Amino acid sequence: MGSGSGGELIENQPPSVTATYAVQGDDLVFSGMVSDDGAVDGLTVHFGDLIIQDVIVNQDGSYSFQVPRPPTEGTFSFFVTDSQGLSSSINLGEYGT
Repeated sequence: MGSGSGGELIENQPPSVTATYAVQGDDLVFSGMVSDDGAVDGLTVHFGDLIIQDVIVNQDGSYSFQVPRPPTEGTFSFFVTDSQGLSSSINLGEYGT
């Protein structure tokens, strides 16, 4: 992170994001953290592929959600984009194999 000539904050790094999941009965519980060189409160983590879900990040950078276990095999992947349009994505690997 740096500052411009007028003292404004310049964000130049994409957000960092983590995720894990646990099986709880017939559900999966996902949780993780987002950090960035700018504010993270209100950013959205977008899950795709096997689970389609958008989750709003809390003020402390944490997020979590619970969904029914998918009936098929597949991949859990997700991405987050910060206020400057910089993105990070992660693939949690194959589920059900």
